[in-house]
Amino acid sequence: MQKVLQVHGIELPGKVNLRLYFQGMFYNLFLPGGVGGDAYKAMIIHQKTAQPLRSVIVGLLLDRISGVVALLVLALLFFMMIDFPLPVIYRVAGGAALVLAIPAWLGFLYLFFKPSLPVFTPSLVLSLAVQCLQVLQAWVLLAGLQVGEAWFAWALVFLLSSLATLIPVTVGGLGARELVFVFAARYLGISQEIAVTFSLLFFLINAACSLPGIFLRDSQSKPK
Repeated sequence: MQKVLQVHGIELPGKVNLRLYFQGMFYNLFLPGGVGGDAYKAMIIHQKTAQPLRSVIVGLLLDRISGVVALLVLALLFFMMIDFPLPVIYRVAGGAALVLAIPAWLGFLYLFFKPSLPVFTPSLVLSLAVQCLQVLQAWVLLAGLQVGEAWFAWALVFLLSSLATLIPVTVGGLGARELVFVFAARYLGISQEIAVTFSLLFFLINAACSLPGIFLRDSQSKPK
């Protein structure tokens, strides 16, 4: 996030950036959807830097979209790898979307947000790394639930459920993830009971990781 904001003229110390990250995670637990914390971060960054709110929102939005693109790329990759009978047209469409996703995102930035082009690669690479770690966390949790098969299918459903949590109609994404798992379980042949259990455990782990956001407060909210 820091590099994306810098190209929009917004400078934040590393400690402030880290504090806002945890605070954003914490507020995401209570605000609608998985992006409610971004609204809080936008307000705080605007107060701290006196930068136009539009610039702050654009920077945060581009950072968020980069993460969504990474999610889509990994989801499409696992979609192509699952051992499940699908019409050829679905495979072709999935392969085309996988090939075009990153160039389309690059083209969008080139047309509308050229200042962000220098951070395109590091931002996307970091987003992909974060999402890969999330998938690894999911696999470790599934192993703890004694799930020993259909790893790619589980990864695909997990990534799709993460996308569903971004829809601003749920609190912290709770409910949206479980709904995706229940519906997907019917078609991919995975246990609905384990799917819901996994989803709830994952939410609780995220909630525990977000707890530092309660204590990381900054009394100085306005620029000097």
